[in-house]
Amino acid sequence: MQLAEAYRKRGDEFWNKREFARAIAEFDSAIQLDPRNAETYYWRGCCYNWLNNEDLALADFTRAIGLNANEAKYWRQRGVTYNRNKDYDRAIADQSRAIELDPKNSDFYLERGKSYNEKKDYDHAIADKSRAIELDPKNAQYYYSRGNSYSWKNQRVLQKADYQKAADLGHAEAREALKKL
Repeated sequence: MQLAEAYRKRGDEFWNKREFARAIAEFDSAIQLDPRNAETYYWRGCCYNWLNNEDLALADFTRAIGLNANEAKYWRQRGVTYNRNKDYDRAIADQSRAIELDPKNSDFYLERGKSYNEKKDYDHAIADKSRAIELDPKNAQYYYSRGNSYSWKNQRVLQKADYQKAADLGHAEAREALKKL
C-alpha cells in the first residue's frame, strides 16, 4: 500500500503541474497496486476530463462512486462530465446527489444550475444559482452566471444588476458584458 500511495502522490504532483498524461501513468500504477482506492480513480478521471476523454473520465468517476458513494465531489464531477456530454438529466441527477451529501457546497448548486440552463429550465437554473449566492455572496462567477440565466428569460434589469455585482466583485467578463447592455 505504501508504494501505491507513493505513485498516487507523484500523480498528484503531475496533476498540479498540469502534466495530465504523466499523472495518469502514476495513477495507473497506483491502481494496479491498490484497486480499491476511490480517490485515485477520481483524480485519474479529472485528468481524463482535462484531456477531453469524457468516456474514460466517466468510467473512473463511476468506479470511485462504486467504492465510496458518500463522497459528494465524485458525484459532482461525474455530473459535470455528463453535462459536457450534453446528458443533462444524468448531470442533474448526479449534481442533486452531491447536494444531498454536501448541501452547503455552493459550487454544487452552480453546476446543477448550469445543467438546468442547458435544458432551458431557467427558473430552476436561477433558483440554484441564487442558492449558490446565498452560500457564497462574494463569488463573482455566481452573479455572472445567474445574470446569464436572466438574459435567457429577457429579464434585463435583473441581468444587469447581477452583471454589475459581478463586475464590482472583479469579474472581467461581467464588466465587458455591461458595456454591451
